[in-house]
Amino acid sequence: MFEFMSTGTGSIVLFVTITLSIAMVFGAVWLLIGRSQLQRRLGEVTEGRDIPIVGGTLRQEDDALPFEDFTQRISKSFGPKDEESKTEVRSKFAQAGFYHSRAAEYFYACRIVMAALFPILGVTFYPQFVGDFTTNSLILTIFVSAIVGFYAPGYYLTRRIRERQQSVRDGLPDALDILLVCVEAGASLPIAIQRMSDEMQEAYPVLAKEFSLVSLELKAGSGRAKALKNLADRVNIEEIRSLVTLLVQSEALGTSIVQTLRVYSSEMRSKRLLKAEEQANKLPVKMALPLMLCILPALMIVILAPVIIRMVRVVLPGVGG
Repeated sequence: MFEFMSTGTGSIVLFVTITLSIAMVFGAVWLLIGRSQLQRRLGEVTEGRDIPIVGGTLRQEDDALPFEDFTQRISKSFGPKDEESKTEVRSKFAQAGFYHSRAAEYFYACRIVMAALFPILGVTFYPQFVGDFTTNSLILTIFVSAIVGFYAPGYYLTRRIRERQQSVRDGLPDALDILLVCVEAGASLPIAIQRMSDEMQEAYPVLAKEFSLVSLELKAGSGRAKALKNLADRVNIEEIRSLVTLLVQSEALGTSIVQTLRVYSSEMRSKRLLKAEEQANKLPVKMALPLMLCILPALMIVILAPVIIRMVRVVLPGVGG
């Protein structure tokens, strides 16, 4: 089916095919957007809405760009419908570090576009690495490529959340030490948070960004408890939630923040040490299977090969000289 890919002009044909495929996808998207805008404009006219006239001509006033209109329609069709699910989705994107108000809409639009684009790329590149198509392989390639394209953005989002959470865990003990030093020096908690976020910018940018958002919320007039709880919701790890609970309770009960930070910082370092010891203790168990499958057979061959050769020579004197 794709025998021409193996000729001397295969690269040129491949480039033209990819270009035309991408152009067809974006052309279809653009036609869909233009049609939706035309239908909305006709709806305004038929419903008798006032349309602004500038310079004697009709001019449309859109609240969003065409691409944003397309993403909004995709989100309404494939996204969550109830408010609780929408809040959960927004929280998930905040955990991944995407704070744009239309992040969820872009995510669902990316899923649809990639689900349509990946089969085109799969059909294009399959003959280069595998060979000619059969009917079953063509159907399987399109199906698998569409599934991969649809779930790839979700996999990336989940992986980004885990990486950010691990980065916060790694930098939290050092951040608590800086907070403790600043508070012991007489700085208030908002100033200490701002100072800590500035100091941690190079080593742990994710942690610094989250605490800088807390500082901005406090400067904007938000309550300390609310700003800290927003931090816990954005990061969504047990260590931050425990810290927020301690700080909120310390403020409510009037206890010393310095003592609270000192105790929690010590506990965090102990937990990190125990976590490292746990990983070290798991290492022999994890290495057992690779040793058994890879190293042990080679070792047995090296040890038993001379014995087997000597036994063969004894049983069959004519073999091996």
